[in-house]
Amino acid sequence: MNSKSIICIAFILTALQWPALVFSKEKTSPIVDTMQVKQVLQSISQKILTLTNYEFKDRANGQIYKSLQEIQVGTSVKLASDFNEWEYQNSLVCFGMNRVGLLFTTEDIQQYSTRKINFLAETISFFSQQQQTGIKTPYPLYFSMKELWYCGLAANVVDLYAQTKNERLKPFIDKFENHIFNVQARWTDKTLIRIDNGRKVVQSDDAYMAVIFLVRMWKLTNEQRYMNEAVNQVCSYNKYLFDASDKLFHHVWYCTENRPNKQYWGRGNGWMILSMVEVLDVLPKNHPKRKELLSCFKAHVESLTKLQQTNGLWCQVLNVNSSYHETSCSAMFTYSIAKGINSGWLPKSYRTCAVKGWNGLLTKITPNNEIEGVCIGTHFSDDINFYLNRPTSTNDRHVLGSFLLAGMEIIDLNLK
Repeated sequence: MNSKSIICIAFILTALQWPALVFSKEKTSPIVDTMQVKQVLQSISQKILTLTNYEFKDRANGQIYKSLQEIQVGTSVKLASDFNEWEYQNSLVCFGMNRVGLLFTTEDIQQYSTRKINFLAETISFFSQQQQTGIKTPYPLYFSMKELWYCGLAANVVDLYAQTKNERLKPFIDKFENHIFNVQARWTDKTLIRIDNGRKVVQSDDAYMAVIFLVRMWKLTNEQRYMNEAVNQVCSYNKYLFDASDKLFHHVWYCTENRPNKQYWGRGNGWMILSMVEVLDVLPKNHPKRKELLSCFKAHVESLTKLQQTNGLWCQVLNVNSSYHETSCSAMFTYSIAKGINSGWLPKSYRTCAVKGWNGLLTKITPNNEIEGVCIGTHFSDDINFYLNRPTSTNDRHVLGSFLLAGMEIIDLNLK
């Protein structure tokens, strides 16, 4: 068999595995098949379902308990599935599953977030008693609630409360609302900040953690203070982190040193663009800050488009082409750009960028329906090598929700 035959066979096998990867005859305007996008979304969402269970694991001996009734009061357990942790990554997974649930009629997908929140509500009393006696529980971030990234599933609880008005959900909402307005550290201009080993920083990740909760509280209550806080925080984060020249976001701003860390981390930019999308999606057209936010969003997208790699993905450090192609930020950008077009914030000329991003994401899906190339959880640094050398993982929850959201927006984009 000659080399040309091998190449041809390899191309055919790739096309069979992911038939959604299609290009037009001009090779410059990628297109996608809606049915094939749906198949991909179904495969990824089903994989999430298989990785989510509602069991507990004994920290000491690894024994699995299928219900609280099997756990002795003094036994310390953890959740058997990471997908039920009180962590912000799972919040984004829920948002993605909620959107995909509009596409598929299967109850397990449609009720995914509901079951997760109900599981939390049903178990929190037991673990609260353990917490009070000093036993390590499965929900350490919820009980300690020290920083915005401890927000966990608070925004998803608001979503379910809006549907059901179940009063047992209210304590979760009240706890995080109190944290944002009365506990979380702020800088002199009221910007929400993180205190990391005594160092005060404005960190891009935190904008999203606050905004997803505030926006939903505004929709739930129609109280303007929530919207005002969401808008003010995003504008403040833009002020500190957005570089007017490069039109990209630094990862952090050091408050007392009055400077950024000058690192354009991919997912850090992803959190910021998601924050703007969340606010723009509900902000009234006559709001005095809308023009400012929309201008920043458009400028950011313009810069991102120029930095997109030939395979459709974006780099771990956006302006360092030699850094690895990172999947979570690529999913966030693809979703946000497609959403921008569908919402009328961006011209249709950006369609090629969005679809190219989606096709790039498909190349990161393994035969086991897992998504690879995801930067693990990341601290901050002035040293670019810190970001360049961050390890990657497969099927990290940082990517799954934004991937599902991106696919849903790509489907809507095909209708334009």
